[in-house]
Amino acid sequence: MDWSSTNILAVGLNGAVYIWSASNQQVSKLCEVPEDDAITSVTWAQQGTHLAVGTHSGTTQIWDTQHNRLVRNLYGH
Repeated sequence: MDWSSTNILAVGLNGAVYIWSASNQQVSKLCEVPEDDAITSVTWAQQGTHLAVGTHSGTTQIWDTQHNRLVRNLYGH
C-alpha cells in the first residue's frame, strides 16, 4: 500500500492492484498478474502519476495511472 502526492491510494491485493482516489471516492483496478504470481509491493513516483508494482516472480512493472497503461516491465528485480 502506498499513498501518492496527488492523494491517491494504491493497494496490492493478491494478484491485483487497485487505486482509490480520495478526491472522488472512486476505486478502479489498475492491473492483474497471472494466477501463479502475486503483488508484493507498490510505490508511487514522486510526482504521483506513475506507480511501480513489484511481483513475487521478480518483475517490476511501471504503470502510468493517468492513462491506465503499462509503461515498462523490468525483469529480475
